Amino acid sequence: MNQPGLLPAQITQFNPPTGNKAKNDSANKAKNNEGKKKNDPANKAKKKNDPANKAKNNEAKKNNDNSNKSSNNSNKSSNNLNNLENFIPELDKRYLPFWILILLANVFIIWNYIVTPIRFSEEKVEGVVTYNDLYYYLHLILLILVFLYAYGLRERFSLLIGDSTMIIGGLATILVLGIFAINIASQPPVKEDGEFKTAPKIIYKTKTKQSIIVAILLCLLLAIIGYDIYKRRNNPLGLLPYKNLKNLYGIALLLSVCVVCYLLFNSARYNISKYNLPKMWRN
Repeated sequence: MNQPGLLPAQITQFNPPTGNKAKNDSANKAKNNEGKKKNDPANKAKKKNDPANKAKNNEAKKNNDNSNKSSNNSNKSSNNLNNLENFIPELDKRYLPFWILILLANVFIIWNYIVTPIRFSEEKVEGVVTYNDLYYYLHLILLILVFLYAYGLRERFSLLIGDSTMIIGGLATILVLGIFAINIASQPPVKEDGEFKTAPKIIYKTKTKQSIIVAILLCLLLAIIGYDIYKRRNNPLGLLPYKNLKNLYGIALLLSVCVVCYLLFNSARYNISKYNLPKMWRN
């Protein structure tokens, strides 16, 4: 029906033909259906590709995690190395010869005790103590005297810059090992009683070899004294002032020289009859 007050052209404008509308709707539906059919294979292909993509992503994540772990481990190792370098003090090579002499002196003290046959003698010195006991205690005293002297110079001739604790630990270790070695080598005395007794293979039967070892030990001690005097010309061996106990460690080294001179004297006069050792020990 025509609306009142509108012209026929206006009536057709507000009321488009219903037949054309139906045709357009059916065409749009057909297009949408075709689009869905076209998109379905692509969507299915995408769904098929999803597991592969997930696997690739997982592998990439694992690789990234492994690389991060390796980089973290390398950073930790480098940090540990830096901490270790900071922990170990710097070596002062200026005083290295002094500590080498100290070490060699300890080695020759132990060596001399092991190879000398006099330590097996049951003869008594001035009727007081046997050579067996005397040599045992003299070599222990030598180790202690050298330790005391080196301990007194741990700061003046410090091998490690700014750290004397490690030097004390090293000196204590050398002293303990020396005492341990002498106690292992220590044996009861042996005397001539007419029985067949062979000499230990480790001892030196001639006084020449014995004297050489003791002479080397004496030279090492004198070299230490010379080094100390060269470095401290105003106060040789650090003996001044005498009232200060820490300045008296040089006396320990002087006493050790006296002991070694006594050992050298005995080695130079060595013979089996003097020390009442078995005749089979004769060279």
